This record gives sequence, structure tokens and C-alpha cells, in this order.
Amino acid sequence: MCLGYTKSQVVYSKQNKPLPLCILFLVEVLAGLNHIVYRFLPTVYNVKINNQVNVERSNLLGVSRRFRTMKRMQRLSWSWLGKKLRVQFLMGILIVVPIGATILILVWIFTAIDNILQPIISSIWGHTIAGIGFGITIVLIYLAGAVANNIIGKKLIHYGESLVARVPVVRQLYTGIKQILESFSKPGESGFKEIVLVEFPREGMRAIGFVTNESFDESGEKLLHVFIPTSPNPTSGFLQIMGEDKVTRTNMSVEDALKMIISAGKVLPTQKS
Repeated sequence: MCLGYTKSQVVYSKQNKPLPLCILFLVEVLAGLNHIVYRFLPTVYNVKINNQVNVERSNLLGVSRRFRTMKRMQRLSWSWLGKKLRVQFLMGILIVVPIGATILILVWIFTAIDNILQPIISSIWGHTIAGIGFGITIVLIYLAGAVANNIIGKKLIHYGESLVARVPVVRQLYTGIKQILESFSKPGESGFKEIVLVEFPREGMRAIGFVTNESFDESGEKLLHVFIPTSPNPTSGFLQIMGEDKVTRTNMSVEDALKMIISAGKVLPTQKS
């Protein structure tokens, strides 16, 4: 035995001679190092690979997160732009539509009045002249009003109405149209200036009504003729005759009531101080 090695553990060379102990010790050390290296090196390599994989994964996650953020910002920008355009477009409609509708109505009225006398103008001058018929019509209406204020003019109008009253169909048309125009031209007599609230179409519900006239029943009770217009078209509606205790009087003007009806309640009456 030499340095803890038995005879059976001593390594022999090819010449069947024992090797030096230092060489044997060196072989054992190298074998141990080799074992350590082969066990530890894959672990270090795997750690490096895992670190690289984690770094690449974090980079991919960051890129994906930035991409999603960019897409979200792009959607928000498009949404903001669409909302801005929609608001501005609606504001443009609110400005252009009333002006355009007013211009179209005025043009239609002007054209309708101007075309009344255009055949006469065309027969005199040989061609139509825009605006001449409108101007002549306005002048004739003014002259008719001026004549109606004279005593002679009133007698002429009374005589003409007596002639019209003898024609069966024309009498009803003329009388009805005249009464309607007088109801608007004399608000103090017609009572169309007053706005009331009535329970319509059933109890518990209130509707805007225009007091058009007043009458009395056989017992002397005062009755109100209330016109209840439909919304948003106030030219049609319902006529209700009821007592004063059935209505609620308001200080609303006719203009505010019409605005509220035409706008379907969107426009509220102005507050009076």
C-alpha cells in the first residue's frame, strides 16, 4: 500500500510497472473537476439561455404593449375627431336649416304674389319682369286698406259684401275666410292672445290651448272656446268648449306657446320677471 492505495488499486503502466503517485493524484483531481464542470456548466448555460429568453419575451411584451397603446390612441383620436365633426355638423344644421327654411318660404311667397300679375305684365310688355307683380300687388293692398278707412270706401265694401252674400258657395267661403282673418287681426276681440292649460285628452294630462272666443250657456255660465293644437303641426287640432273652472290660465305669450308646440316641448317659454 502506498499513500492509502492498496496493491489492487495501484495502476500499472504498459510495461507492468506502477505509475507515480503524483500522476495518480493528478488523474483523480482532473476526474473530479471534469465531473464538476459537466454538472455545473449546463446549469450556467441554461441560466444564460433563460435570461436571454426572458429578455426577448419582455421585449416582445413591451412591443405588443406599445402597439396596443398606439392602436388605442388611434381609436381615441378617430373617436374624438368623429365626435368633433358630428357636433360641428349638428351646429351647422341648427344654423343653416332655419335660415334656409326662412329664405325658401320668403322666396315662395314672393314668387306666388309676383305671379299673380305676371300674365297682365307679359301682355303689356311682351315678357315677364320679375318683381313688378309683387310690387304692384303690395301697392294695391295698401290702396285697398286706405280706401276701406274712408266713408265712401266702407259703403263700397258693404255693397260688395252684400253682392257676395247672394252667391251660395262663395258666401260661405268669403265669410269663413274673413272671420279667420279678423280673428288674427283683432286679438283683443277674439281672445286668441290668451294661453291656457286644459286637461286633455284625459284627466291628469295637460295640454296647451288657445282661447279663441267666449260664449254663454242658457244659465248664463261663461264658456271658453279653446283650440288645442297638435304637435309639431299646430295647424290642426281640437276645439273644446268648457267652463272657466276647467282651465288653468297662464302668462305665456302666443309666440312662446307656438315655439313650444312646434319644437315638441324642446323650447321652453321665456321666464318673465
